[in-house]
Amino acid sequence: MKARAAHLFFAALLLGSVIANRRAGETPPDEARLTAAVIAVAEAHGFALRQPVTLANGAFAALAFAGKGCAEPIAVALLPVAFDDAPLLRAAEPKGRRTTYFYYGRHWHEPSRPAIFWERKRNRALALFGLTPYSGAEFLLAVDAPRACGEVDAIDWRPVWRRDFLTALPAVSPRLGGRAN
Repeated sequence: MKARAAHLFFAALLLGSVIANRRAGETPPDEARLTAAVIAVAEAHGFALRQPVTLANGAFAALAFAGKGCAEPIAVALLPVAFDDAPLLRAAEPKGRRTTYFYYGRHWHEPSRPAIFWERKRNRALALFGLTPYSGAEFLLAVDAPRACGEVDAIDWRPVWRRDFLTALPAVSPRLGGRAN
């Protein structure tokens, strides 16, 4: 009985490693492709791209979008998943605005490092076996919007990380993400 269980375990391990090796060649999307996805998703929800802006008193590069029903533009920044500067963004958040963080299908008003870590690991594990539609992106979104702009809450940001959506888009040139230069 023990030998049979050991054989099944090693057969499953072999099959899993073969499948993982076939899928390991997929590279995560770069900032340019994710930027194109952010623009496409925002425009699909009626928001028009404006010139790039910065968040946190010039610390982070972001894209600005204007939309109907919003008196002020919204700003969207791509931030590395290992984001350590959330306190800087929150401290510099102007009154009357809020920042929401999106990663795959989840969102937080305060970035939860453990939740983001586990979401990333879970999707990477599922991607090895082709069980998730999401790419292995290393960026999350920070969406800074006026509190009175309810249209922002209706935006479904999940396509930004969807593999099929990303491959259908051309890369764009505006840099979005990380610290501003």
